[in-house]
Amino acid sequence: MPTVKIYHKNPYIKEFHANITKIDQKPGKDVHIKLNQTAFYPEGGGQPCDLGFIGDFRVKRVFEEDGDVFHVIEGIPKQFENLPCVIDWKRRFDFMQQHLGQHILSASLEKLFEAETVGFHLTEDNLTIDIDKQLDSSDLDRIEYFANQIIYGNLYVKTHCPSNQSELASFPLRKDVAGYSNPRIVEIDQFDYSPCGGTHPKRTGEVGIIKILNCSTHREGLRIEFVCGNRALKDYAEKTSVLSSLKSELSCSEKDLPTRCAGMKNDLKEITSKSKRTSERLLDYQIDEMYGNSRIHNGHRLVSHVFETDNLKDASVLTSKVLKRDPSAILILACPGIDFTTVLLASSTSENPLDLNLVLKDLLDKYNGRGGGKAHHAQGIIGGEVPPDQLLHVLQSKITLELEKSKNK
Repeated sequence: MPTVKIYHKNPYIKEFHANITKIDQKPGKDVHIKLNQTAFYPEGGGQPCDLGFIGDFRVKRVFEEDGDVFHVIEGIPKQFENLPCVIDWKRRFDFMQQHLGQHILSASLEKLFEAETVGFHLTEDNLTIDIDKQLDSSDLDRIEYFANQIIYGNLYVKTHCPSNQSELASFPLRKDVAGYSNPRIVEIDQFDYSPCGGTHPKRTGEVGIIKILNCSTHREGLRIEFVCGNRALKDYAEKTSVLSSLKSELSCSEKDLPTRCAGMKNDLKEITSKSKRTSERLLDYQIDEMYGNSRIHNGHRLVSHVFETDNLKDASVLTSKVLKRDPSAILILACPGIDFTTVLLASSTSENPLDLNLVLKDLLDKYNGRGGGKAHHAQGIIGGEVPPDQLLHVLQSKITLELEKSKNK
């Protein structure tokens, strides 16, 4: 005998008693039980399932199969008849608010802009609809206002279960009933008629408010993210808290925040630009110092330096500057970090007589490092227990030796 679906008769029932009519348990898996009646809404139609308790066992999932509703719990109750069951009402009412809010918003979109809802996504944390048209921000403001007037009108929400096609055809449905074996029509007091098997409040006023949060292009239309009821209240509280913190931090009023932030953005841009110019001048001074300490070997300037930086982009800029100043140079850098030292070797592709990747490989093998690269540019890391000066000394010795071999070929 099919499960009696109390949630369709009265979505406000939070507690009820039922008898277990079927138990399905597989070794090592959860128990699936069927009740003679249930107020637990099963997942489907875009609405997540209800949770709660059956006896002492937490309900982990509810699903429908061939007209029967199955409840997934972790064990078998001792009591099979007159079993107490409790719905997680906070979760249920949240979904009721969001689901009816979706009906209202989708109907408003169709009435104002003939925009059809082609997708609906409802989770514990997110609520979106996909529509088949592009709309701008002023359009969305108009839709939001219109939808909220439907809420404030506190219209009745009714359900109809037509017994035949003739009766079904009498309803001006917003969407097709394809895919519904026994269509259940949800009516918002002559404003909207839509086939839906979900749970909804009895009046639109219980939705509280609809607030559009964001929209983005989705295929040929838009994806609209919004919140309803208590979710909107929570979102408002969170954003109010952020605004209060910003007002306090920036010592300005809420209306002055955009101007203050714009000014700070311009200041940051100017500071960043000055900092970049200062860093480049500092690099030029460092290059002068490096050149003063460099030496020429077989026509190649060996530029070796322990480069203190927390940004390897600076090392890349320094490398470009060195090779631009002297294409014959071979750059050897050791950049110490907290736990390891980055080693960088670089030379001009046109002037390079050595395979710097092979030179680096010898060093990495010796000190259990890792890395690699190409003949004219190689980079690796070695544990911080090896002093950077020692690494530079080993590399200079190896490069000097390889330059001698290259000269004698």
